[in-house]
Amino acid sequence: MKLVALRRGKKRALHIPVEVERLGEREYALLKLYSGERLGSYTGGELREGSAYVVVMPRVERGREYRISKLNPQGEKLEVVFSSGQERFTLELDNRGRAAKLSEKLRYSLRIVPWKRFYELFERRSIPAEESRGRRSEPDTLAMRRIKAIEEVLTPKQGELVFDAAGGIKSYLQKVRRSNAVLVCGNLSTTILRRVRDWLGYGSFLAYDVERIPLCSGSCDWVVVDALLEYVENADEALRNLAMLVRRGGRLILLEPIESMREVSFYPQDLWELAIWRPSADEGFSREVLHGVLSSAGFERLREVRLEFGYRIYGEERFTQRVALYRR
Repeated sequence: MKLVALRRGKKRALHIPVEVERLGEREYALLKLYSGERLGSYTGGELREGSAYVVVMPRVERGREYRISKLNPQGEKLEVVFSSGQERFTLELDNRGRAAKLSEKLRYSLRIVPWKRFYELFERRSIPAEESRGRRSEPDTLAMRRIKAIEEVLTPKQGELVFDAAGGIKSYLQKVRRSNAVLVCGNLSTTILRRVRDWLGYGSFLAYDVERIPLCSGSCDWVVVDALLEYVENADEALRNLAMLVRRGGRLILLEPIESMREVSFYPQDLWELAIWRPSADEGFSREVLHGVLSSAGFERLREVRLEFGYRIYGEERFTQRVALYRR
Protein backbone atom coordinates (compact mmCIF):
# COMPACT_ATOMS: atom_id res chain seq x y z
CA MET A 1 0.00 0.00 0.00
CA LYS A 2 1.42 3.39 -0.97
CA LEU A 3 0.67 7.04 -0.61
CA VAL A 4 -1.57 6.69 2.39
CA ALA A 5 -1.42 9.97 4.21
CA LEU A 6 -3.44 12.48 6.14
CA ARG A 7 -2.57 15.75 7.82
CA ARG A 8 -2.96 17.71 10.99
CA GLY A 9 -2.36 21.21 12.24
CA LYS A 10 -2.91 24.62 10.71
CA LYS A 11 -3.06 24.89 6.94
CA ARG A 12 0.38 26.40 6.43
CA ALA A 13 2.34 23.50 4.91
CA LEU A 14 2.55 22.24 1.36
CA HIS A 15 2.41 18.43 1.06
CA ILE A 16 3.34 17.51 -2.50
CA PRO A 17 3.36 13.83 -3.59
CA VAL A 18 6.32 12.84 -5.78
CA GLU A 19 8.36 9.97 -7.11
CA VAL A 20 12.05 10.46 -6.35
CA GLU A 21 14.40 9.28 -9.12
CA ARG A 22 18.19 9.37 -8.96
CA LEU A 23 19.88 11.15 -11.86
CA GLY A 24 23.47 11.15 -10.61
CA GLU A 25 25.56 11.62 -7.51
CA ARG A 26 23.48 13.76 -5.12
CA GLU A 27 21.18 14.74 -7.97
CA TYR A 28 17.51 13.70 -8.19
CA ALA A 29 14.42 14.31 -10.29
CA LEU A 30 11.11 14.90 -8.52
CA LEU A 31 8.36 13.48 -10.72
CA LYS A 32 4.58 13.75 -10.70
CA LEU A 33 2.59 10.66 -9.84
CA TYR A 34 1.10 8.58 -12.67
CA SER A 35 2.23 10.89 -15.48
CA GLY A 36 5.93 10.85 -14.56
CA GLU A 37 6.19 14.49 -15.64
CA ARG A 38 8.86 16.64 -14.08
CA LEU A 39 7.76 18.54 -10.98
CA GLY A 40 11.20 19.66 -9.90
CA SER A 41 14.67 18.59 -8.84
CA TYR A 42 16.97 18.31 -5.84
CA THR A 43 20.75 18.54 -5.61
CA GLY A 44 23.24 18.52 -2.78
CA GLY A 45 22.50 15.49 -0.62
CA GLU A 46 21.34 11.90 -0.52
CA LEU A 47 17.66 10.95 -0.92
CA ARG A 48 15.82 7.65 -0.87
CA GLU A 49 14.26 6.79 -4.22
CA GLY A 50 10.57 5.96 -4.48
CA SER A 51 7.26 7.43 -3.38
CA ALA A 52 7.53 10.37 -1.00
CA TYR A 53 6.14 13.76 -0.08
CA VAL A 54 7.88 17.10 -0.38
CA VAL A 55 6.91 18.98 2.77
CA VAL A 56 7.36 22.77 2.74
CA MET A 57 6.44 24.80 5.79
CA PRO A 58 7.42 28.02 7.53
CA ARG A 59 10.52 27.30 9.56
CA VAL A 60 10.18 26.51 13.23
CA GLU A 61 13.03 26.74 15.71
CA ARG A 62 14.59 23.39 14.88
CA GLY A 63 15.80 22.01 11.58
CA ARG A 64 17.68 23.27 8.54
CA GLU A 65 16.73 26.69 7.24
CA TYR A 66 15.97 27.25 3.54
CA ARG A 67 15.71 30.58 1.78
CA ILE A 68 13.82 31.27 -1.43
CA SER A 69 16.46 32.27 -3.96
CA LYS A 70 14.01 32.48 -6.87
CA LEU A 71 10.27 33.10 -6.93
CA ASN A 72 8.87 33.45 -10.42
CA PRO A 73 5.07 33.49 -10.87
CA GLN A 74 3.91 32.89 -14.44
CA GLY A 75 0.13 32.94 -14.60
CA GLU A 76 -1.21 29.77 -12.98
CA LYS A 77 2.32 28.39 -12.46
CA LEU A 78 4.97 29.31 -9.93
CA GLU A 79 8.66 28.45 -10.23
CA VAL A 80 10.38 28.53 -6.85
CA VAL A 81 13.93 27.63 -5.78
CA PHE A 82 14.78 26.88 -2.14
CA SER A 83 18.46 26.97 -1.14
CA SER A 84 20.43 26.01 1.96
CA GLY A 85 24.20 25.77 1.65
CA GLN A 86 24.90 23.27 -1.15
CA GLU A 87 21.32 21.99 -1.18
CA ARG A 88 18.87 23.25 -3.75
CA PHE A 89 15.21 22.39 -4.39
CA THR A 90 13.59 23.57 -7.60
CA LEU A 91 9.81 23.15 -7.82
CA GLU A 92 7.15 24.13 -10.33
CA LEU A 93 3.95 24.63 -8.35
CA ASP A 94 0.42 25.78 -9.04
CA ASN A 95 0.22 29.48 -8.18
CA ARG A 96 -2.65 29.24 -5.71
CA GLY A 97 -3.52 28.57 -2.11
CA ARG A 98 -0.59 28.09 0.22
CA ALA A 99 1.95 28.15 -2.63
CA ALA A 100 0.79 31.65 -3.61
CA LYS A 101 1.65 32.79 -0.07
CA LEU A 102 5.33 31.81 -0.35
CA SER A 103 7.57 34.80 0.33
CA GLU A 104 11.25 35.60 -0.14
CA LYS A 105 11.06 37.39 3.22
CA LEU A 106 10.36 34.16 5.12
CA ARG A 107 12.51 31.15 6.01
CA TYR A 108 11.30 27.59 5.41
CA SER A 109 11.80 24.00 6.44
CA LEU A 110 11.86 21.42 3.63
CA ARG A 111 11.81 17.66 3.90
CA ILE A 112 11.49 14.72 1.54
CA VAL A 113 9.54 12.21 3.60
CA PRO A 114 9.06 8.57 2.48
CA TRP A 115 5.36 7.77 2.23
CA LYS A 116 5.08 5.53 5.29
CA ARG A 117 7.02 7.88 7.52
CA PHE A 118 4.94 10.77 6.26
CA TYR A 119 1.80 8.91 7.24
CA GLU A 120 3.02 8.57 10.81
CA LEU A 121 4.18 12.18 11.07
CA PHE A 122 1.39 14.08 9.38
CA GLU A 123 -1.79 12.12 9.98
CA ARG A 124 -4.79 14.08 11.18
CA ARG A 125 -7.61 13.07 13.49
CA SER A 126 -10.77 12.16 11.63
CA ILE A 127 -13.17 13.47 14.27
CA PRO A 128 -16.60 15.15 14.25
CA ALA A 129 -16.53 18.64 12.79
CA GLU A 130 -17.64 20.41 15.94
CA GLU A 131 -14.46 19.13 17.62
CA SER A 132 -12.06 19.79 14.74
CA ARG A 133 -12.48 23.32 13.41
CA GLY A 134 -9.23 24.57 11.91
CA ARG A 135 -7.63 21.12 11.86
CA ARG A 136 -9.05 19.52 8.77
CA SER A 137 -7.63 19.54 5.30
CA GLU A 138 -10.94 18.63 3.71
CA PRO A 139 -14.01 20.84 4.29
CA ASP A 140 -15.51 20.23 7.74
CA THR A 141 -19.05 20.05 6.45
CA LEU A 142 -18.14 17.40 3.89
CA ALA A 143 -16.31 15.31 6.49
CA MET A 144 -19.34 15.32 8.74
CA ARG A 145 -21.75 14.54 5.89
CA ARG A 146 -19.57 11.66 4.74
CA ILE A 147 -19.38 10.13 8.20
CA LYS A 148 -23.13 10.59 8.70
CA ALA A 149 -23.80 8.95 5.32
CA ILE A 150 -21.77 5.91 6.35
CA GLU A 151 -23.59 5.83 9.67
CA GLU A 152 -26.91 5.87 7.79
CA VAL A 153 -26.16 2.75 5.73
CA LEU A 154 -24.16 0.88 8.39
CA THR A 155 -26.71 -1.21 10.32
CA PRO A 156 -24.89 -4.09 12.04
CA LYS A 157 -26.65 -6.54 14.33
CA GLN A 158 -25.44 -7.95 17.61
CA GLY A 159 -22.58 -10.39 17.12
CA GLU A 160 -21.84 -9.44 13.51
CA LEU A 161 -18.22 -8.70 12.64
CA VAL A 162 -17.52 -5.18 11.32
CA PHE A 163 -14.10 -4.41 9.82
CA ASP A 164 -13.33 -0.70 9.39
CA ALA A 165 -10.55 -0.82 6.81
CA ALA A 166 -9.26 2.72 7.46
CA GLY A 167 -10.15 3.19 11.09
CA GLY A 168 -10.18 6.65 12.61
CA ILE A 169 -12.05 8.60 15.24
CA LYS A 170 -15.34 8.49 13.35
CA SER A 171 -18.77 8.68 14.93
CA TYR A 172 -20.16 5.68 13.04
CA LEU A 173 -17.97 3.47 15.22
CA GLN A 174 -20.07 4.54 18.19
CA LYS A 175 -23.06 3.04 16.38
CA VAL A 176 -21.16 -0.25 15.99
CA ARG A 177 -20.44 -0.25 19.70
CA ARG A 178 -24.09 0.41 20.60
CA SER A 179 -25.19 -2.49 18.40
CA ASN A 180 -22.90 -4.90 20.30
CA ALA A 181 -21.33 -5.97 17.02
CA VAL A 182 -17.75 -7.27 16.96
CA LEU A 183 -15.50 -4.45 15.76
CA VAL A 184 -12.04 -4.63 14.18
CA CYS A 185 -10.41 -1.30 13.30
CA GLY A 186 -7.57 -1.52 10.78
CA ASN A 187 -4.99 1.05 9.79
CA LEU A 188 -1.40 1.24 8.64
CA SER A 189 -0.66 3.71 11.44
CA THR A 190 -0.34 2.45 15.00
CA THR A 191 -0.57 6.08 16.11
CA ILE A 192 -4.09 6.38 14.72
CA LEU A 193 -5.09 3.01 16.16
CA ARG A 194 -3.98 4.04 19.64
CA ARG A 195 -6.02 7.22 19.40
CA VAL A 196 -9.12 5.31 18.28
CA ARG A 197 -8.68 2.78 21.07
CA ASP A 198 -8.39 5.53 23.68
CA TRP A 199 -11.39 7.39 22.25
CA LEU A 200 -13.71 4.43 21.65
CA GLY A 201 -12.70 1.99 24.37
CA TYR A 202 -14.16 -0.87 22.35
CA GLY A 203 -13.10 -3.38 19.70
CA SER A 204 -9.88 -4.84 18.39
CA PHE A 205 -7.16 -2.96 16.51
CA LEU A 206 -5.13 -4.23 13.59
CA ALA A 207 -2.06 -2.58 12.05
CA TYR A 208 -2.01 -3.93 8.52
CA ASP A 209 -1.33 -3.37 4.83
CA VAL A 210 -4.10 -3.92 2.27
CA GLU A 211 -1.73 -6.05 0.21
CA ARG A 212 -1.53 -8.56 3.07
CA ILE A 213 -4.69 -8.53 5.19
CA PRO A 214 -4.37 -10.96 8.15
CA LEU A 215 -8.10 -11.83 8.21
CA CYS A 216 -9.77 -14.91 6.74
CA SER A 217 -11.79 -14.75 3.52
CA GLY A 218 -15.50 -14.61 4.21
CA SER A 219 -14.98 -13.73 7.89
CA CYS A 220 -16.72 -10.32 7.94
CA ASP A 221 -20.37 -9.35 7.93
CA TRP A 222 -19.47 -5.72 7.18
CA VAL A 223 -16.43 -4.07 5.61
CA VAL A 224 -16.24 -0.27 5.59
CA VAL A 225 -13.89 1.23 2.98
CA ASP A 226 -13.78 4.94 3.86
CA ALA A 227 -11.07 7.39 2.70
CA LEU A 228 -8.60 4.63 1.84
CA LEU A 229 -8.51 3.78 -1.87
CA GLU A 230 -7.58 7.33 -2.89
CA TYR A 231 -4.23 6.87 -1.18
CA VAL A 232 -3.10 3.37 -2.18
CA GLU A 233 -1.05 2.48 -5.23
CA ASN A 234 -3.43 -0.10 -6.73
CA ALA A 235 -6.97 0.81 -5.71
CA ASP A 236 -8.65 -2.02 -7.61
CA GLU A 237 -6.34 -4.63 -6.08
CA ALA A 238 -6.87 -3.22 -2.60
CA LEU A 239 -10.66 -3.30 -3.04
CA ARG A 240 -10.48 -6.86 -4.37
CA ASN A 241 -8.57 -7.94 -1.26
CA LEU A 242 -11.08 -6.23 1.02
CA ALA A 243 -14.06 -7.67 -0.85
CA MET A 244 -12.76 -11.19 -0.22
CA LEU A 245 -13.29 -10.66 3.50
CA VAL A 246 -17.07 -10.28 3.10
CA ARG A 247 -19.15 -13.42 3.64
CA ARG A 248 -22.03 -14.29 1.32
CA GLY A 249 -24.95 -12.11 2.36
CA GLY A 250 -22.56 -9.63 3.98
CA ARG A 251 -22.22 -5.96 3.06
CA LEU A 252 -19.48 -3.59 1.96
CA ILE A 253 -19.66 0.20 2.26
CA LEU A 254 -17.51 2.08 -0.25
CA LEU A 255 -16.57 5.75 -0.40
CA GLU A 256 -16.35 6.20 -4.16
CA PRO A 257 -13.95 8.47 -6.09
CA ILE A 258 -14.72 12.17 -6.27
CA GLU A 259 -16.22 13.42 -9.53
CA SER A 260 -15.62 16.93 -10.83
CA MET A 261 -18.51 18.93 -12.30
CA ARG A 262 -16.09 20.09 -15.01
CA GLU A 263 -12.49 19.47 -16.01
CA VAL A 264 -10.07 21.09 -13.56
CA SER A 265 -6.32 21.05 -14.21
CA PHE A 266 -4.14 21.14 -11.09
CA TYR A 267 -1.63 19.05 -9.15
CA PRO A 268 -2.21 18.24 -5.47
CA GLN A 269 -0.38 20.41 -2.97
CA ASP A 270 -2.26 19.09 0.05
CA LEU A 271 -3.41 15.68 1.26
CA TRP A 272 -7.07 16.35 0.69
CA GLU A 273 -6.34 17.47 -2.88
CA LEU A 274 -4.89 14.07 -3.71
CA ALA A 275 -8.38 12.59 -3.30
CA ILE A 276 -9.87 15.24 -5.60
CA TRP A 277 -7.14 15.05 -8.23
CA ARG A 278 -6.55 11.33 -8.59
CA PRO A 279 -9.71 10.37 -10.54
CA SER A 280 -8.70 12.68 -13.38
CA ALA A 281 -5.07 11.50 -13.38
CA ASP A 282 -5.37 7.74 -12.89
CA GLU A 283 -7.50 5.81 -15.38
CA GLY A 284 -7.65 2.88 -12.97
CA PHE A 285 -9.30 4.92 -10.25
CA SER A 286 -12.94 5.54 -11.12
CA ARG A 287 -16.44 4.58 -10.01
CA GLU A 288 -16.77 2.31 -13.03
CA VAL A 289 -13.56 0.40 -12.36
CA LEU A 290 -14.33 -0.11 -8.67
CA HIS A 291 -17.92 -1.10 -9.41
CA GLY A 292 -16.57 -3.66 -11.88
CA VAL A 293 -14.30 -5.12 -9.20
CA LEU A 294 -17.22 -5.63 -6.85
CA SER A 295 -19.58 -6.92 -9.56
CA SER A 296 -17.06 -9.55 -10.62
CA ALA A 297 -16.74 -10.60 -6.97
CA GLY A 298 -20.50 -11.23 -6.76
CA PHE A 299 -21.67 -7.97 -5.17
CA GLU A 300 -24.87 -6.08 -5.99
CA ARG A 301 -25.32 -2.38 -5.38
CA LEU A 302 -28.17 -1.72 -2.95
CA ARG A 303 -28.15 2.06 -2.50
CA GLU A 304 -26.05 5.20 -2.47
CA VAL A 305 -25.86 8.52 -0.65
CA ARG A 306 -24.77 11.38 -2.89
CA LEU A 307 -22.67 14.25 -1.50
CA GLU A 308 -22.05 17.52 -3.34
CA PHE A 309 -19.51 20.08 -2.18
CA GLY A 310 -17.43 23.05 -3.20
CA TYR A 311 -13.68 23.45 -2.97
CA ARG A 312 -11.48 26.36 -3.97
CA ILE A 313 -8.68 25.56 -6.43
CA TYR A 314 -8.17 28.47 -8.84
CA GLY A 315 -11.79 29.39 -8.22
CA GLU A 316 -14.73 27.79 -6.47
CA GLU A 317 -15.17 24.33 -8.01
CA ARG A 318 -18.04 21.89 -7.51
CA PHE A 319 -17.61 18.15 -6.91
CA THR A 320 -19.72 15.06 -6.22
CA GLN A 321 -18.94 11.98 -4.15
CA ARG A 322 -21.03 8.94 -3.25
CA VAL A 323 -21.16 6.50 -0.36
CA ALA A 324 -22.36 3.19 -1.82
CA LEU A 325 -23.74 0.11 -0.08
CA TYR A 326 -23.11 -3.31 -1.66
CA ARG A 327 -24.31 -6.80 -0.71
CA ARG A 328 -22.56 -10.03 -1.61
